Amino acid sequence: MKIIKAYIPDCECSKTYRTKKACLNHEKGCYKNPSNKACITCDHQSVEGIFRCQNELVKNNELYGTGFFNGIKRNIRVNCPFWELRTWNLYDKED
Repeated sequence: MKIIKAYIPDCECSKTYRTKKACLNHEKGCYKNPSNKACITCDHQSVEGIFRCQNELVKNNELYGTGFFNGIKRNIRVNCPFWELRTWNLYDKED
């Protein structure tokens, strides 16, 4: 058995990388990274679904681009001018 050095991205992903460069490349394009200002980290998303924006300005403007999230093709906005950091936990469910 060998001990290796691994890098874990600062986003909410559970991936590990053997090189710092690969980890940084992942963070640069990850939709879970708040610095990318993507739908999944935005406060305007509804609790029921990640990709249901509640901001009328975004709904009425075709700001979405196509991207892949968990292997599924979705309409995802990156660097949205109306983005605000999510203040609620996506995985918490109210009783």
